Amino acid sequence: MTKNRPYPMAAVVLLLLAIVQALIAGISVNVEPADEAKLLKSLTDSFKQSREENPRHVKMWAMTQSDLNCCGVYGPEDYRSSRLPYYFPPNVPISCCPTYDSSRSDLVQERDRELCKVKKSYYTEGCKDLVLMVFKETSSMVFSVSVLLIVVEVLLIIIGAVLCRRNTKQ
Repeated sequence: MTKNRPYPMAAVVLLLLAIVQALIAGISVNVEPADEAKLLKSLTDSFKQSREENPRHVKMWAMTQSDLNCCGVYGPEDYRSSRLPYYFPPNVPISCCPTYDSSRSDLVQERDRELCKVKKSYYTEGCKDLVLMVFKETSSMVFSVSVLLIVVEVLLIIIGAVLCRRNTKQ
């Protein structure tokens, strides 16, 4: 019987360590104002690279704008050319328009994009606040899952302790 005792104790120690790890992970996902500033800087940098036709960032912004129904970092005015008079609409990509369909070719969608620009039916909200909201929701979800894991691990420790006690009585 004494040979079997270290195993349940080791399991209890490992579970306690897992709880500490889950707690640290849960606390570390708290979104601070500094995190928001870093995210905004990353968004702005990525948007600049998208405007410079970096294929990776163009694709990423197309997906973001289409999925979140937003346009640009702060709004569609981010796409406005400084050389054009204000009465011309901003040169928004098709991903800012409700008619965007990533499965259709760019050539086919160009007509829809021009129509969207003329009718000004593009999304008017910028992506900054929406991306931040998704980031916070994801962080909250990670924290919730961490708390759930802690509860499950505590239950496992209790069950392990009860089983260990039963073995020592026999």
